[in-house]
Amino acid sequence: MLDAKKAIKHLTIDRGIKVNELATRLNMRPQALSNWLYRPDTPKINTVDEILAEFGCHLAIVDDETGEILF
Repeated sequence: MLDAKKAIKHLTIDRGIKVNELATRLNMRPQALSNWLYRPDTPKINTVDEILAEFGCHLAIVDDETGEILF
């Protein structure tokens, strides 16, 4: 099982979505999303939920396409 940030990074690689594209979908600056993903800051729950929604996942971090439980 992965932690939340690693699960999101895994999804970006697996789905071929770049940080810039995900940031645009979330109405965030790419640098802000990149900082969140790669720095040890603790995210807000609503930020995690918004990011996961872009991958068709819910807060449990279950990949809706494959059923894989990531977190």
